[in-house]
Amino acid sequence: MEIIAAILTYLALFACVALTAIIFATVVSNLLLKVPFVPSSKRVIQHIAKLANIKKDDQVYDLGSGDGRFLFEADKYTNKELIGFEQAMLPYCLTKIKNFFHKANIRIHMKNFMKADLASADLIYCYLGPETMTELGEKIQKECRKGTRIYSNTFSIKNMEPMEVWPKDKKKRLPTIYYYQV
Repeated sequence: MEIIAAILTYLALFACVALTAIIFATVVSNLLLKVPFVPSSKRVIQHIAKLANIKKDDQVYDLGSGDGRFLFEADKYTNKELIGFEQAMLPYCLTKIKNFFHKANIRIHMKNFMKADLASADLIYCYLGPETMTELGEKIQKECRKGTRIYSNTFSIKNMEPMEVWPKDKKKRLPTIYYYQV
């Protein structure tokens, strides 16, 4: 019994140290990256997924994927592997843990999406800060093929003309949503 108690104590200590390290890494990365982790509500994610009309053969990318909420929702619609990019440690780890239990067809990269190739994307979802959106527009126009659809939560892509804009709906608690197509 003493051995089991000691093992449990060490496991609890390890869990506390690991959690502290993840939280510290998240705080530091948020300060360095200047991008806070602000997840979208399930209602918003479901609404955008329906607007996006995700098809079975769509290659879906989530830029700044956070804890993977959009990826998990999109997994209900497509047979392709879903690709996410997240630089912050905590949301990246949360996606990995959630995917371990959900067994979704998701590949998450702890990488800056500005250094990733977006050429194979059929659908891109993003919920990024306004300062990133201009750079993203340039990258999308250079790399994405004609017909690639982009849905942005809250912030517009400054150097692209939206095909459609759904204004903020306070009653339904929905943000402004922008739709672009290359």
